[in-house]
Amino acid sequence: MNNWMHPKYEFLFKAYAYSIKNPDEIMEGAIPEVKESGPYTFTKNVVNKVLSHNNGIVKFKRYVSYVFNETESCQTCILGNRIWIPNIIYQKFVEAASTAGMTAAATTLLSQTAFLEVEVGEFLFEGYKDPFLDKICEIPFMNFVCESILDLPERIGIFFEKNNTADGVYEISDGVGMPKDIGKIHTWNGKKSVDASWWSSLNARMIRGTEGMLFPPLLKKSDRIYVFISQMCRCGFALVILIIPQVCSEILLHRMSVVQKIIQDFNLCFNVTYATSEQKTIRIRPFLTKRKSFVYSSCVKLCAS
Repeated sequence: MNNWMHPKYEFLFKAYAYSIKNPDEIMEGAIPEVKESGPYTFTKNVVNKVLSHNNGIVKFKRYVSYVFNETESCQTCILGNRIWIPNIIYQKFVEAASTAGMTAAATTLLSQTAFLEVEVGEFLFEGYKDPFLDKICEIPFMNFVCESILDLPERIGIFFEKNNTADGVYEISDGVGMPKDIGKIHTWNGKKSVDASWWSSLNARMIRGTEGMLFPPLLKKSDRIYVFISQMCRCGFALVILIIPQVCSEILLHRMSVVQKIIQDFNLCFNVTYATSEQKTIRIRPFLTKRKSFVYSSCVKLCAS
């Protein structure tokens, strides 16, 4: 179990930044032009902290930390690089301004900008302070809007406050006496399914599969594995494995890969068409990139919003 609690192998997390080249022209209706930079590579360290281990059930928290790896990053990649990005706070005020009785929020848009320049490190983990936020939230009534309605954070970042943190409490099988159940997830934060407001069907809300690091032995090429991924606020994420035999030090290995089939029938009810009105979502359509990866089409809940 110690090897699982403190994995010896190294994870690399690679991020690519896209800087907007023509922010002023976009406001006039032009098509956005972006410049890609990356990868900004981080060494990802995982620690599984066991809270209890009884009757074949392991209860634990998974802590993940990220350390910038300059060697594995591109030659010009430093966290101090500056990029132009959409102003997330601006979008929040646009959303608020479209609500009846929120004319004050509409007024603040006159002093906001739809794009701003930040450092890559700030955009990812450190978080940045919106230059207009403090000034706007000091306006009478807007203080209430900022704190109670918009729930604006002090700093903004894609992974702000996600470094060296846990994503919840898991309960999984230890596989003793039943190897095929090793890593099988029973509950997350004490629940067997996620909240009904997240997805529209029981199948979509169900928590099942493994916790993502432990898999049963003797897998076959035809096997399909399900993994619960809390960062996506999504249960029952279908990981279809494509097993490609490889040889390393005379040991036959299997490489597991997510294949495009996962955007098919299993994702029914994850589509934004079925999402409830309370759920804030973003649609991500499948597309191929030059790195031969793809993004699946689904309705992803914005946990941090």
